[in-house]
Amino acid sequence: MQTGRKFQELFAKLDIDLEEKLSHVTGDIIAHKIANFFRVGQSWGKESIETFKLNAAEFLQEETRDLPAGPEVDIYYAQVDELRTNFDRLQSRIERLNNVLLNK
Repeated sequence: MQTGRKFQELFAKLDIDLEEKLSHVTGDIIAHKIANFFRVGQSWGKESIETFKLNAAEFLQEETRDLPAGPEVDIYYAQVDELRTNFDRLQSRIERLNNVLLNK
């Protein structure tokens, strides 16, 4: 997957107008139709992958309960943050009390 993404990034940076190059061989109209065919295919592929991601996430969250839903994760992280803050306050208070007791 990672190698494919790297190639995709590389080709995006190259910015080669393949339609123009193809038009020298096939003519403008045929090159345009071929390029449109591939653009539609690419768009369909992206939409299919996005749909698959959504369906897989829904299946894992709703049907099998293997993954928590987004709001549940947000609540969990908020609770972890609150617990961390409370722990830091408690630790500071204990240090202050120790300092007071040691200084008496």
